[in-house]
Order: sequence, then structure tokens, then C-alpha cells
Amino acid sequence: MNLKDTPVFLMSYPPRGWRITGGKNFRSAGRKSPSPAGALREWMALAGSIQALGGEIIVMAPPEGQTLTGMMYTANAGEFSMFRDQPLFLISNMSVAHRKAEADVIEAFWKRAGVPVWRIESIWEGQADICRLPHGLVYTYGPRSEEAFCNEVAPHLKGNNAIRVPLVDPFFHGDLALNCLTRKDGSALVLICPDAFDGDGCETVREFCEGFVEVLEMSKADALEYAGNALCVNGTLLLPSGVSESLADQVRARGIAVQRLHFDELLGKGGGGPRCLVNELREFPEIDDSFLYRTQRTAIEALANTYPSAAE
Repeated sequence: MNLKDTPVFLMSYPPRGWRITGGKNFRSAGRKSPSPAGALREWMALAGSIQALGGEIIVMAPPEGQTLTGMMYTANAGEFSMFRDQPLFLISNMSVAHRKAEADVIEAFWKRAGVPVWRIESIWEGQADICRLPHGLVYTYGPRSEEAFCNEVAPHLKGNNAIRVPLVDPFFHGDLALNCLTRKDGSALVLICPDAFDGDGCETVREFCEGFVEVLEMSKADALEYAGNALCVNGTLLLPSGVSESLADQVRARGIAVQRLHFDELLGKGGGGPRCLVNELREFPEIDDSFLYRTQRTAIEALANTYPSAAE
């Protein structure tokens, strides 16, 4: 299927044995009673919303015989590029031990899909630390990704206009601190949380945006409810339910529709919101229909009936 003019996202549904393994962020720490069935229903609700808004989903199924509990957070998988008109997927190098094995699965998947891959050697947790703006890129690093990843990925990505800024705990990824929302007319709005950046990082981002894109500040409270991790698809923001109505109203007033989604399992226990659960494949050209959610949807829905209501 030709996908060039369609928003395309890589997603990987939760495995049947999903549980909290690492508990390495402020959301997942201490939450040890997840529901695999509930997680899969939330995942399908997100996938259905993306599809209803005109997006397409490429599904990377969890591997058989191996429970990779974090692989469904595909923002960490890496970054797709069409640099020099050739497809390439840059594979991340996760900082946490329980997610290291994902790289082999991701590489095998893209090879089956006919997309070359390149592994990054520096610690880099993928697209979660790259914010694409209309005029350039914002790389974020620390507490997870190392600053050195910026030098590794830059030669493979379009455009030389980029800045890099450091984060502070508990903002472990840039997609908690920054979120570029695109309206239907193609113009953009950037949500930013000043508390997420070390030193003058926030001011550096503001200066980078000036004259190119509108900036809207979000509070630390909203950022910790994952407002920065909301997902914008064709002018509609898929927003976690815990984010304030005040911020939602400000987004609506700036020409972007808002749709609320509940993520008691995937966000409330697993620590990942809508943006964590997708990897945006910009300019992705085409793929066999068998990889698409629209083709696999019935089979995945049937799987939901076999998942346990509580982790085994």
C-alpha cells in the first residue's frame, strides 16, 4: 500500500504476559498489578482513534516465546528516515537492561518489511528524544539518552537545523517536555514545559521556535499527566484524561481539536502515553498490506478475549 501522503505510525501491541518489569519511571515504579487484557483494549482504542482520524498503523507483533514488556512503547524503537530518498530505520540503544533485547526484534521486523536498518551505539531511547518542528529538530538528552547520540543520528536525518537541550528528572524523555502539534492547515503549535529543562534549555527552545512556530506553555502538573505525550493526528489531539481542561481549552482555542483517551493500564501503571505508544514514520513510502492494522485488526481483537485480566 502506498502511504506517502498519510500519517503512518509503528505500533506493537502488549504481549499476553505483560507486566511491570523495570518500573524505571515515576509512573511505573511500585505499580505491580497490571491487566494484560485491559492494556490491549487501551492499545486498540488508541489504534482505532488513529485510524478514524485518517492515520495508518504498521503493526510489529510481540515475539512468540519472549515477553518483552516495554516493546509496545515504540517511540523508543528508533527513528525512520528517507534521507537521500532511501528508507532507513535507525535502531535505538536502550539504557535499561530489560529492554536491550528489543533491538534484535526490531531489526528482524524491518528486514522482513524490506527496510534497511542502522544501529546507534550511543545510549539513545529513540524518537522519544527527537522533537520535529516545521523548520528543524530538537534533540533532548539526559536522564536516559546520552548527548553523544545527537552526533550519530544527525548524518542520517534530513536538515541541518537542529539544537540539543538537556532534561532534568523526572522528565526522562523529551516527549514529556515538548510536543509539536500540527493543525489541519499545516501550521504548528509547540507545547513546552519550562520545568523539564536544565539550565537555559527552555529559553534555547523558545528562541529556536521564534518566527517559525507558536509556543504554548504547559504547567509541570499537566506535563506530569503526559500532556507532552499526547498524540496529534490530522489536527486532532489524542489527550490523556488526566490533563487539565484548562490546557485542553487553550489548545482548542488555537485551532486543534481534542479527543480524550483513558490509559489506566498503559500510562497509569506502565508509564507510557499515546506518543510513547507510537513511532511516527514520516514520509514512509509503502509496505505490503499484511503489515497494516486494518488487515490484522480482527485477529488482534480476537486475541483480546484470550488475555488474562490480571498479570500471571
